[in-house]
Amino acid sequence: MSVVNFVSPFGTFSSGGADVTPAAVNWADIAVSDPGLGIEENADQTISAIDATIQIKVTLSGDGLVGWKKNGVLVGGREFNSKTVAANSGDAFRVSISAIVDGFGTGAYVSGTATVTNESDGSAVLDTFNYAVQYIPDYS
Repeated sequence: MSVVNFVSPFGTFSSGGADVTPAAVNWADIAVSDPGLGIEENADQTISAIDATIQIKVTLSGDGLVGWKKNGVLVGGREFNSKTVAANSGDAFRVSISAIVDGFGTGAYVSGTATVTNESDGSAVLDTFNYAVQYIPDYS
């Protein structure tokens, strides 16, 4: 962010836009760990170095229901293929992906690449990672 200060007979003024470019983040790949659950997540990444609220979006290259956990709480459920959420400096986020995409709880395996973008900065790519989630229902 560039800031310009100038002095006039009426006082000192500053101009410049809000900084909407966060420090680097690096979400880990998501791999199958509990196929009986059908939902997998990666570890939190903290958004920092911004001074305005931004919108971050995760988009899946393949099937899956995707959501954001913000400070440990799922925000607004999961949506098919992409989800956008508001982020402030200091917020911790993890991605949560479900393989239960048909609503009936039938077995499924979803995989692909997830791309996280900053919608407040021209859809700048913040990170990409691979994901694989499997659901095997227990009919016993």
